[in-house]
Amino acid sequence: MWAWCWAWKCSRLARSGREWLQLLELCAPSGALLVDPDGVCDPAEHKDRMPLGLKGTISEAELHLIKQRMWKGRSGKARRGELAVPLPVGYLRRLDGQVVRDPDQQVQAVVRLAFDLVDELATINAVLRFLVDHGIQMGSESVRAPIAGRWPGAVPGGS
Repeated sequence: MWAWCWAWKCSRLARSGREWLQLLELCAPSGALLVDPDGVCDPAEHKDRMPLGLKGTISEAELHLIKQRMWKGRSGKARRGELAVPLPVGYLRRLDGQVVRDPDQQVQAVVRLAFDLVDELATINAVLRFLVDHGIQMGSESVRAPIAGRWPGAVPGGS
């Protein structure tokens, strides 16, 4: 009995050329045929292994190019000041994009306490143990409702 494997779906199981070749090695003895828009290939046949190997190499090169383009886009946004990254506890992003301290005095106090505890206790594990033992929760709301159709965590104004 022949097993069918759509090549474009199988290539998603392999993230590198090595994994793609291992996948072909697993398909060959079981009689699985690889099917894509170009045709049907049998990994057990020598004449079909070369095009399958080339497809894996091309897929790996395309993945590298996509990652490069995404990194260049991210770097470009950062240079223009448009890259919005998640902010640490104690900070919020205003609607105009400016980063400000959280106006909640309790949040500010907990952040100051955590830094003071790091100085005093010297290890993060000890700080976390202290916070848990005293029932102190670190952080503010992880998701706030969007204000005026903007992103979560945005506040209208103030500092």
